[in-house]
Amino acid sequence: MGIYIAWILEKEVQDRRIEKDMYLSKIDVIDGILNDLEELFQSNNGTRIDYKKIVSIEHRIKTKRDSIFKHLLDNSCGKIKKELEKYDNQLKSDFKDLRSYLTMTDAGNSKTKSLVVTKNLAKYSEERTSDILTSINAIDNKLLEVKVLINKM
Repeated sequence: MGIYIAWILEKEVQDRRIEKDMYLSKIDVIDGILNDLEELFQSNNGTRIDYKKIVSIEHRIKTKRDSIFKHLLDNSCGKIKKELEKYDNQLKSDFKDLRSYLTMTDAGNSKTKSLVVTKNLAKYSEERTSDILTSINAIDNKLLEVKVLINKM
């Protein structure tokens, strides 16, 4: 009887670890996409970047983030769930800012444009490129904090 109980408890611990690893691997996918985006901006200095690719990357990140947090929030409880909800709201805001930096063009006849799209090639100003890279870094730091929190589940 004791061996059976020990086996059940060990299986439960293994199941939780597998679930955590799945969440962590999904967050790693977002990290990878963010790293690719960062590399794209650093290697091109914010110029001559395929705008459709930027929009596609932004959409993939948002879709994956939404999916991961839906599952995390559905399968957590108590203090951890409250912390995850806090990170969910912060990351929603951070991703919204990143989306604006990536896709929002200047309105009107501004003399210096921070984003110009010509023939599907985007050219970002130095300031806008810096905002994008800073935003990516902030999101990356928050995702690390979420990974730590997941390991506490």
